[in-house]
Amino acid sequence: MWDHFFLDNNEWVNYTPQHYVSFLVWALLGIGFIWYSKKKLSHDQQHKALLYFCIGLWVIQYAKILIRLYLGTFNYTVDLPLELCNMIPIFMTFAVWKRSRKWWGILFLWVITGTFQANLTPTLHDAFPHYEYWRYWIVHMGLTIAVFYGIVVFGYRANLKDAWRAFIGLNVVAWSMFLINKIIGANYMYMLAKPNGATLYSILGEWPYYLVQLQIIMWILFFIILTPFWIAARFEKTN
Repeated sequence: MWDHFFLDNNEWVNYTPQHYVSFLVWALLGIGFIWYSKKKLSHDQQHKALLYFCIGLWVIQYAKILIRLYLGTFNYTVDLPLELCNMIPIFMTFAVWKRSRKWWGILFLWVITGTFQANLTPTLHDAFPHYEYWRYWIVHMGLTIAVFYGIVVFGYRANLKDAWRAFIGLNVVAWSMFLINKIIGANYMYMLAKPNGATLYSILGEWPYYLVQLQIIMWILFFIILTPFWIAARFEKTN
């Protein structure tokens, strides 16, 4: 039993029943969590529920390091929590703890443009019941659930200021990671090369052109994401 949990199987394939079922199950669990918090919990309890939820995400994320160390397979070029999706649980926990709408705005845009896309085009290798399967889906879907929680439960709304903060913040993180990658010979956040497999990166140019293309795509996605908020705000003004 534990061999199936710990030993790499390299059996994950995108756009198969396991992919669709995984996405659907976690989405339904997220909807249930958000609905229960909205309908059944007090305002203070809603914050505590999300805080514990986010703490759980980063505990699961960082447990990967302990598992890799235990198995003797830890590789600092791929296993450090230096991908954006790996860092966001810490940022999200801080944002919820501080009850910061500003931080939520940044993280919402990061998650929807990056983490959510990772649910649609996973860069996953190991299928159920491998621990990496569980970590990947819990963290990536969990972060998506957390930012939508802010909209539904707390009534947060994203705006253009959030887009500028998200853009500047992401560039600071990304180019810091570029330097780290150069120093340690890694490729965190795909700053030195595109990921393998069929992902958004597959339709982009080679390095370094895709880094510029991603900046443009980022702003296109930001405007698409913000459009429903602008429409809703205008509709509310006319009523």
